[in-house]
Amino acid sequence: MALLNGNLFATGTAHENSGASVASVFHFNQSSGTSLGKYSLPWNETTAVLPLSNRPGTSLMLQGLNDKNSTLAFCSLKNYELNCDTKTFTDVQLDRSLLLPGGVYMVSTGHDFQSHVAATVHDTQGNLFWKYSYQFPSLTQVALTALDATTKYSGIATAGSALDSNKKIQILVSFLQNYGSFSKAITLAPKDTSTTI
Repeated sequence: MALLNGNLFATGTAHENSGASVASVFHFNQSSGTSLGKYSLPWNETTAVLPLSNRPGTSLMLQGLNDKNSTLAFCSLKNYELNCDTKTFTDVQLDRSLLLPGGVYMVSTGHDFQSHVAATVHDTQGNLFWKYSYQFPSLTQVALTALDATTKYSGIATAGSALDSNKKIQILVSFLQNYGSFSKAITLAPKDTSTTI
């Protein structure tokens, strides 16, 4: 969900009269909860919605996935109509996004089609600054499921899971620096089978 200028935007699936399910963004008045609109989206699953408070008017970024691509849509709401400029990536599946402190840049993470971690940084106008894929030595099936901007670090903290060379699940914590390199990656694992993390 995203709150912006008295508007609440939530993503989900709308069921059409034909029986089809369509990825959608729902628009509500923040104070009253009154529905102000529903907008169909051109992808299968919406994975992020971020308010873009540094752009004029009511603007947001929507992130979506299809089978073979992912899309970032930079949208403005005018007269209850959602107008979007899109950036589509055919080589990565982005499933997380975070607006960095200051509200000018955002980072998105996911996977490429070789199952490597992928990350991008855009500004809120949609300009791509960098896009990289990463491999973590001795780890497979890496999934970053949490992103957090830290105030005293030039980048973001990431957390997720991976399998080690013995096929044991590990918790992976790392830092993605603003210029695109991962640093300080550490893994955590139970000491024995009775330990709960």
